[in-house]
Amino acid sequence: MQQQGGDSAAVAQMQQMARQLMSAENDTRNAAEEAFRQSKQTRTDDLVNAMILTYKDPSTDSPMRQFLLTQLRRILISSEPPNWGSLSAPTQNNIKVELLRHIEIEKERGVLKLVCEVIVDINFRKQVWDEIMPTLFHCVRLPDPMCRYAAFLLFGDFAMIVQPDTFRQHFAVVGATLQNGLQDTDIFCRTAALSATASFLQVLKEPSETEQFRMLMPLMLQCISVALQNNMETEAKKSLEVFVELACHAPFFFTPNIQTVITAMLTISSTESFPDSCKHTAVEVLLSLMEEKPTFMRKQPNLLSSFLPLLLRWLVTVEDEPEWYQFEDDNVDSNAEVAEQGIDRVSIALGGKQVVPVLFPLISELFSNKTDWRFRLAGALALSTCAEGCKFVLKSHLPEILKVVFEHLADPHPRVRWACLNCLGQFCTDLGPVFQRKYASEIFTAILPASTDTCPRVQAGLTDMIAEFCDLEDKEPITPHLEPILKHLFQMLQSTNIKILESVIGSLSAIVNLVTDAFKPYYDTFAPFLKSVMQSAKAKEYRTIRGRAIECLSLMGVAVGKERFFKDAQEVMSEMLNTPMVEADDPQIGYFEAAFGRIAECLQQEFAPFLELVMPSSLKRAAITANVQVFDHQKLLEGWDMYRVGEKAIGIHTAILDEKADALHILLVYATQLKHAFLPYVQQVADLALASMRFMCHEGVRIEACLATHILLDCVRSHLEHLPNNTDMTPLTTMVTTMVNALLEALTNEPDREVMLCQLEALDQVLGDMGQRCLSTEQVLGTLAIGGAVLDDWRERNDQRLDAKKERDHNDEDEEKLTEEETLDRKIARMVVEVMRKTLEHHADVYLPAFKSVIVPIALKLLDQNRHPFEKQRAICIFDDIAELQCATAIEYFPTMVPLLLTYATHTDHALRQACVYGLGVCGLNAGDAFAPYLADAIRVLSWVVQQPNSREEAAIPPTENAISALLKIINGQSTRINQAEILPLWLSYLPILEDEIEGSYCYEHLCKFLESGNPHIIGPQYSHMPHIIKVFSQVCNTYLVNPDTNIRIGTVLHNMQPHLPPGMVQSVWTSLTEPERNNLVALTTPPAQAEAPQEDVITESH
Repeated sequence: MQQQGGDSAAVAQMQQMARQLMSAENDTRNAAEEAFRQSKQTRTDDLVNAMILTYKDPSTDSPMRQFLLTQLRRILISSEPPNWGSLSAPTQNNIKVELLRHIEIEKERGVLKLVCEVIVDINFRKQVWDEIMPTLFHCVRLPDPMCRYAAFLLFGDFAMIVQPDTFRQHFAVVGATLQNGLQDTDIFCRTAALSATASFLQVLKEPSETEQFRMLMPLMLQCISVALQNNMETEAKKSLEVFVELACHAPFFFTPNIQTVITAMLTISSTESFPDSCKHTAVEVLLSLMEEKPTFMRKQPNLLSSFLPLLLRWLVTVEDEPEWYQFEDDNVDSNAEVAEQGIDRVSIALGGKQVVPVLFPLISELFSNKTDWRFRLAGALALSTCAEGCKFVLKSHLPEILKVVFEHLADPHPRVRWACLNCLGQFCTDLGPVFQRKYASEIFTAILPASTDTCPRVQAGLTDMIAEFCDLEDKEPITPHLEPILKHLFQMLQSTNIKILESVIGSLSAIVNLVTDAFKPYYDTFAPFLKSVMQSAKAKEYRTIRGRAIECLSLMGVAVGKERFFKDAQEVMSEMLNTPMVEADDPQIGYFEAAFGRIAECLQQEFAPFLELVMPSSLKRAAITANVQVFDHQKLLEGWDMYRVGEKAIGIHTAILDEKADALHILLVYATQLKHAFLPYVQQVADLALASMRFMCHEGVRIEACLATHILLDCVRSHLEHLPNNTDMTPLTTMVTTMVNALLEALTNEPDREVMLCQLEALDQVLGDMGQRCLSTEQVLGTLAIGGAVLDDWRERNDQRLDAKKERDHNDEDEEKLTEEETLDRKIARMVVEVMRKTLEHHADVYLPAFKSVIVPIALKLLDQNRHPFEKQRAICIFDDIAELQCATAIEYFPTMVPLLLTYATHTDHALRQACVYGLGVCGLNAGDAFAPYLADAIRVLSWVVQQPNSREEAAIPPTENAISALLKIINGQSTRINQAEILPLWLSYLPILEDEIEGSYCYEHLCKFLESGNPHIIGPQYSHMPHIIKVFSQVCNTYLVNPDTNIRIGTVLHNMQPHLPPGMVQSVWTSLTEPERNNLVALTTPPAQAEAPQEDVITESH
């Protein structure tokens, strides 16, 4: 009795604390939370046992029991570190016994689910309780449906936790148990059994293991139909979500039953009486299958001819809500919104070749409906949403498509007009930049009248479309139309509608960002308005327009330059710095941060006084951590990426992480512009960057982090160089070690290819900037190991792409995806070779011993005759670098490599040919006697390359010019082994080099040497080669192909040789030159100290 009395007191005390913790009164709740916190810290066992005791007490009501289980879960699992391991063995056992007992006796479904969740969470963190499996198999046989329900919930969760072998021991029993569960008389048990079946299918992926589960498909589908027939929307939707989960994670399971599943999902989504949430989820099943198994789904007969009309019927159901005209679109769960997203996704998944023949006739019908605007709106929306996935097919139909879109820019209904503008903007995004270059004139002629549209939303649609048009790298498409565009935008700035003004300013920013200095004539037209907005629009409702105005002013500052913007820059900075930022979600914050960076870019060192004022905010934003939450739904939330895990979804708040990436970028802008003045902040930013390299939630953050390495090192070096008489570079070398270690670690673990490319570029930049002996031995070996691994992985990825291209249903869209992957992989491979070259250049003593074991085996695989030419080229470039920088080592590989160079130098692939002829050149220059056996063949092959009929065509110019330079290198390196009287005139006849700056500079410098020394083989008998030489010089002097010193030498040589040339030769040569060539020669002057006669233009017509 005494124990019971003690239990009663404990229960009463815990119930009182729980009521206080659940209280709406802040003071009461805060006091209880403090007492609860102290109990967790000082007497966790007593607190947990009291919570268990109170939970099972009959006097505790349902809300309190759920609250206690939730708090228990937080105490045991959610705290850091989890408290479970610190509990005594008796307490742990008490929790286990009571939770397992309540699986069988709990009668409230909501409470029972929490019991199961606590059990799963505890077992997820430790070895699974031995009692779990016997308890589950016992409960599924009990007559109480609540027990069976709990058992199936736990079966599904534990399938994802325990090792597959645990269930393989009971495979037959598990299969039979799930089959029985799918036929349970209780719908909740059926749904739980269905979810459990899906969990097993995701774990047991061997065909032999999953084969018996395929017979369950009719029963699985029946779970959905029974729930729908009984109007149990929640359970029906849960069942459909299980099919979505399977489509995403185990799509192979559907293969033999795909037509049954397609029919079922189309039936559900087409039945008007079914809830929208279920119809939408049925559509999601089909879309997920298309995305996961596109090739398989393309083969399904009549799929698109049934599915696309369904989506278009939904798209026509849009209502003309007043909110749309107020710029409010929040109906994200409507049939029309689901249909719009569905058309986008099916187009991307299956491609235009499949979609366009079905979709376009339907779109044409929609546009032809003159009585109901919703049909024309649906046509425009469908056209814009399919653009990304259908772009290859779309391009060939653009003239007729644009004709329809342009016509409907004058549609009687504003929503159709807006949708057509939106469609053109989408085309700019998905079909650009070719779309903008080809149709700019027609586009602007058609859209600019919308600037005076009676509907503000349409006017804003125009400015949004212009902003999307400006998503280009080159300004040529828009420059001819700049004046009329800006004229219309300026007129629109007279509007009193804030949304229009925001949109116009955003469009103006996009234009300025694209055209840069071409905006200078318009600065004085727009800057006063923007400044007035900045100065006057300070109320809360005007924060966005004020932020956009400041953003636009900062972009204009970069465009017009420091001299013109300096005064306004001071004013803009003053306004921003004097604006109080008390709310974290103030939209001005992002605009201000970006503007600070642009003004720093404009003012450069003169921005230094502002640095201490702007850095705290940027550092705070750059230190943002990931916001990861678990949701009970997978709805798309703006600014979040959602990932389904069982019945839950993990959400990552990517919008906040975008801010983090932006803040890191701004910090690097400051560092780039201010260099040594940024030193006080280098360590803080370096710490942020190093941590951000491991920030796996956001690729943009990792990219900015790796860019920080060489920028911050440059700041430190600039500071040390500014110190008078400083010779201590220890701070720089210490930071180099830290940064390189971080980059190597990041490269080892990086899953994203684009980020990997940025990391390699950063490492290459560090090696190039820091030079000799900047890496430790371990870092050199680490660099080589990473390089070898990346190249070998690249080879395997190329094989996978070749296999994919052989698939029967491989189409243009598939080819584009593979081409994008291949292009990125080639950039990575190219950068790996460049990093290895710099490592060799600065650390040969460490590099060369490891090269043979780490790189040579991989390079030889890439050189196999069946490999792609680009793979061979990369391998040959590795050898070329050795031959150029450490030829004594390269000689060891001559018997293997030089024959390959000679063979592949005649390959049809120009990049491979270029690498080979370059390699022959550096071998001939540096190898001495070792190259003698290959000399004749090398000269023959190089001459063959130059003498090809197409050798001067654009694609062939790089190998041709490299071959000319390579021949000269062989002449210089093998001068005693060749017939100079034969080879030197041959080489001279191959000039000019007109494209390659490096090889051209090398050749023209040596040509000057030959002429200065009076080499008879170059000058020719009776100066017979001089007309050709003069012609060559007339094409290259005063260009990037010759450096300033060589340019002067050319002038001097020609001036000095002129008196010795045969009569009439100069006049004959002059007559044969083009006007630009004559001007080049006229521009050459001879330094007075070297002139033999009064200084005159070199070789003019009077001569």
